[in-house]
Amino acid sequence: MQRININEWKEKAKSYMNSLNEDGETVTTGEPYYYLKETSEMSKEIEFSGSDKEGYSLKEVLPKPNLYTDVKFYRANGMLLYSFKTLVINPNIVVGKHDEYNEKGIIIKTEDYDEGFLSKPEQIVTFIKSHGGNIENELTIIDRQKDKNRSIWHVEFLVAENKLVKIFTLEDSTLKILSSQERSSDFLED
Repeated sequence: MQRININEWKEKAKSYMNSLNEDGETVTTGEPYYYLKETSEMSKEIEFSGSDKEGYSLKEVLPKPNLYTDVKFYRANGMLLYSFKTLVINPNIVVGKHDEYNEKGIIIKTEDYDEGFLSKPEQIVTFIKSHGGNIENELTIIDRQKDKNRSIWHVEFLVAENKLVKIFTLEDSTLKILSSQERSSDFLED
């Protein structure tokens, strides 16, 4: 969708924020900020947030075992500015294509964040599970980068049975372990 009805989303967000605010008091230090989080009929989680000055984001996550969040950024007038996917596990890692749109909703720039990587996030999740980890844990980190002339993955995850955090650096094309470490997760019990 190239354009959304921004006023409709802002009204839904106002209603949502009022329902969370038991006193009914509105406190702002500047221009209004809007926030909404809901689950649709298809069990899709939707999050809307932003302001007229900064623009708005609309994030959609399908139910598990989906690994991706669809993210769209809109201008204050509701026209699409960017669209891309992130990992649910690590929303800071963009996967796939990142598209930028002009004022008329036409793609003006595309960047493929998967370029140079052969392994997919699903393969990394399989690796984590095969080593006793659970991805549905706030300690799970999946990241990737190009290091010199090779692509690598960095993964960290908790193995609950022994309360250890395992840390791996993996070569992208074969998922060969380049380095591994473990650390105690005792800090979780504080």
